[in-house]
Amino acid sequence: MPGRFRRAVGCRACGQTGFRGRGLLTESLEMTPELSAALRRGAPVDELRAIAIRQGTVTPAADGFRRAAAGRTTLGEVARVLGLR
Repeated sequence: MPGRFRRAVGCRACGQTGFRGRGLLTESLEMTPELSAALRRGAPVDELRAIAIRQGTVTPAADGFRRAAAGRTTLGEVARVLGLR
């Protein structure tokens, strides 16, 4: 994914954090017939996740990566928020 990744640089206005304001890493899941059928038969979580992603669900990690690639946050902040470090 092309993008311009940035590093946070602090200043007086942001309290030396490099960030101002808040953003959300989101996930939205559409209940499709395939996903509904998998739920009814008790499919494991990994299978449900795979179906959802195949059908267009964007995970919080993918959303964070897109935001970082767009220069709206940093990869480090995405990792921190997702508990990856």
